[in-house]
Amino acid sequence: MITLGIIGVVAALTLHILIDEYQKTVRVQKLKKVYSTMMQVNERVQSDYGDTFTCQTSSGKSTDEAFLETFIFPYIKPLKTCIKPGDCPYYRINPTNGKEIDMSAYRGFILEDGTIFKIVNQHYSCSSGFGMWLIDINGTKGPNETNKDIYFAEFGIKSTRYDASIDKYMNGKSSVFYMTPNIAGENYDGIGSGCFKEILRSGWKTPKSYKFCL
Repeated sequence: MITLGIIGVVAALTLHILIDEYQKTVRVQKLKKVYSTMMQVNERVQSDYGDTFTCQTSSGKSTDEAFLETFIFPYIKPLKTCIKPGDCPYYRINPTNGKEIDMSAYRGFILEDGTIFKIVNQHYSCSSGFGMWLIDINGTKGPNETNKDIYFAEFGIKSTRYDASIDKYMNGKSSVFYMTPNIAGENYDGIGSGCFKEILRSGWKTPKSYKFCL
């Protein structure tokens, strides 16, 4: 009985480890697909507009709407576009207090595989600045938590921001997708971009040395 008990404990621990490793593998593969997709979009945009592109707003359109319609939607076929408030209902969990945050009004799009992109925390116009992508690789399935299925990246119009994935400053170049060293702020928990960046720089593996990568 003791032997069987020990075997049972070992089996349970082994199963837990295997499940955890499988989930990490799936997570990394989804992030890899996101990165590949957005970099392809970026290459096509830069081919058409150059690497210091700008967008122009028209009457009644916001800067993020103009950005999406100019540089994203012509180069990608989303499952759904999220332009009007309520087009894409979505809630995420605030890591500080565990409460739901309604992000349904944020603009963005949903890919064919269900991945959700939302423009949040924007600090840009169509001529300069940067904006933030919230990326949920599980869509609305949950858990909708930073570093479990939510990650962050940025995009910039003639940005001077730092791209941590290549250790270089943008130096006035434009990009529809790049990663900063970290995302600060209570609502974003300061870790979503950092983990994505570390996974990329580790050869698409979850680095054990980086405490925020689950």
